[in-house]
Amino acid sequence: MLRLAIFISLLIAVVLAQGPHLVADKSIDGDAVQHQNMTIRIRIWNVGSAPAFNVNVTDKTWSLAAEHYALIDGSLEALYERIGPNENVTHTYTLIPKVYGSLNDLPPATLKYSSSQDGSDTVTAYTAVSGMRFIYSQAAWDKVHSWRNWAITMSLLAASLGAPLAAYGYVQLNYDKGLPKKSKSA
Repeated sequence: MLRLAIFISLLIAVVLAQGPHLVADKSIDGDAVQHQNMTIRIRIWNVGSAPAFNVNVTDKTWSLAAEHYALIDGSLEALYERIGPNENVTHTYTLIPKVYGSLNDLPPATLKYSSSQDGSDTVTAYTAVSGMRFIYSQAAWDKVHSWRNWAITMSLLAASLGAPLAAYGYVQLNYDKGLPKKSKSA
């Protein structure tokens, strides 16, 4: 649903854009697990008809809760001198969550950019909000992704595929002309 909203906003922005117009999305790659790397990806598209200059991306979400997250790779801020029309850039950084639980409404990152090189007209934009996410504890994640769960799933799949195949093979071996038709006796 979020991807549909992003697509529609991109389509509307392309039709209406005069000058630079940035559309951005912030997401967490994969599952968020306590004490494991969590990569945040901010994608920025310039859907306007002119380049955007001095694009400053700032994500203060994690710095406000520094006791719950540790930044291990990348930066919470990025500066792009120019993003041309119909170009996109991606900014990533990696955190380690120290706690588990719900991550309510992942707050948006802030984008500030200008349509001129001198920076006289600054525009502020925000990334799309990706909604609620959950940070799993290591034990809960291990339980969900254990080999035993996969083994049970595969055995049930094999049984559901194997039973009809065995019945078909039995009929082919024992009945040369197929199953006999029942005759109606009236």
